[in-house]
Amino acid sequence: MSDDNVSSFSPRASGAFARLRPALLCQHPSLGQQWHRVHERNDAALSPEPPPGQVWLEVGDRMRLLPAAILEFSAEPVPQSS
Repeated sequence: MSDDNVSSFSPRASGAFARLRPALLCQHPSLGQQWHRVHERNDAALSPEPPPGQVWLEVGDRMRLLPAAILEFSAEPVPQSS
């Protein structure tokens, strides 16, 4: 499956997945190229709703608030092509 299946639907959609844009991998190595679940809110944060242009992303065992512009989104994880 190719990255052509990655859509540009709303990044705040419940159950969406996101990964770092490949060109930015060297700038944000902690995110890697795996798909991470997007959350609409983080109730443990002082501001549970993400500000405009940002999303809550579940990275490993923690939630991270990241700019949507550095991510690509999909309704489900897209398998890595070998």
